[in-house]
Amino acid sequence: MLKRQKTKRVKHGLFKGRAFNEKLWREQVHKQDPALLYAPHFNQERGRFFNPWMRREKNWQDIVLWLLARNRFSREAWEYSGPPPVNNPGLYLKDTAAPDSLTMLGHSSLVLQDGGRVLLFDPFFSSRTFNVRRAVPPSQAARALPEDCIVVISHSHYDHLDKNVIKKLTKAAFVCPLGIGGLLRKWGVNNIYELDWWQDVRLRHFKLTCLPAHHWSRRFAHGTNRNLWASWMVETPEHKLYFGGDSAYFAGYREFGRVFSDIDLALLPCGASAPRWFMHQAHINVPEMFLAFEQLKAHCLVPIHWGSIPLGFEPPAWPVKQIYDRLNVGGGLRERVFLLPVGGRLMLWP
Repeated sequence: MLKRQKTKRVKHGLFKGRAFNEKLWREQVHKQDPALLYAPHFNQERGRFFNPWMRREKNWQDIVLWLLARNRFSREAWEYSGPPPVNNPGLYLKDTAAPDSLTMLGHSSLVLQDGGRVLLFDPFFSSRTFNVRRAVPPSQAARALPEDCIVVISHSHYDHLDKNVIKKLTKAAFVCPLGIGGLLRKWGVNNIYELDWWQDVRLRHFKLTCLPAHHWSRRFAHGTNRNLWASWMVETPEHKLYFGGDSAYFAGYREFGRVFSDIDLALLPCGASAPRWFMHQAHINVPEMFLAFEQLKAHCLVPIHWGSIPLGFEPPAWPVKQIYDRLNVGGGLRERVFLLPVGGRLMLWP
C-alpha cells in the first residue's frame, strides 16, 4: 500500500515541454548495433568518454528549457511514498556465517552478502547530493558495513559516489570504471581496481565484469565525461547478479542476456525518468525496466534508484505505483519482482 508523505510544491514552469515519441525512441534503441558495445569509447582529442552506439549530448538550450519546464505531476501524486523503511541495524553484515542476502540501503546503494563476504554497490548515505536534498534517509544497516568489504562503483555522480562514505571505507577494495581511481586516491583509498568495459577482476570468490551502460558522468571541478560509467556483472561459483547502476534503455541489455546466460538476479534502475523528452537518454522508466529485465533473461528483479531522492519531475516513489500496476496484470511477475524498502533484506539463493 502506498503511504502519504509531505506534499511538495509543484513547479509551475513557463515551458510546457517538448513532444516525445516513445515508440520512435524504442525503435531507435532496437536498431542499435550490438557490435558497438565493444567499440572504442574514448575521444583522445577531447579527453572524454562517449557512448559509441548513440551519442548522448545535450546543449545549453536543452538544459535551460528543462529548468523552465512545467512539472505536470499533481500535488496529490507527491503525497505518496513507497513501502515504509524497515528498522534494520544490519548486525548480520559482520557475521561471516550469516546466510546470503541482499540489503537495500536506499536509492542505488545495496549490500550483497554472499558466502560471508560483503559487496557494497554505489554508496550514497549523505543527506543531499550536490544540489538536491534527500527525501528518505539511508538504512541504519549502512553503519554496520565491515571495513574490508568490496565496493563497486557504477559512475561518479554524487548520488552514486559519496565522498563522505568513501573516506570511512579506506580499508575496502574498490572496483570502478576508468578515471574514477584518481578521485578515490584523493580520498585516501589505495586498494583500487580500475576497469574498462568488458574487463574483469577476481576478488575473493567474486568475478566482477565491467559492462557498458548508456549514461554520462560529471562532477564539480572534474569536468564532463572525464571518467567512464558502467554496469556490472557479479559472478560467484554458483550464481550471477547484474547491477544496472544508472542507464538509459539501450542495446546492452539484450547483449548481456546473450553473453551471460542464466542470470539469477537483476538490480535495475527505474526512477528520475520525467520529463521523458529530457531524461530518456539518461534514465530508464518502469516499462523499460521490465523490457530490460526480459532481455537480460534474469530470473528475479529488484528495482533500484527510486524513493530516496527527487531527481526527476516525478515524485521519488512514483515508480512504485507503476510497478504495482504492472504486477497486478499478472504473468507470473509477482513471484519474481521484489520491491525492497529502505532497510529491506532479501534472502538469496533458496
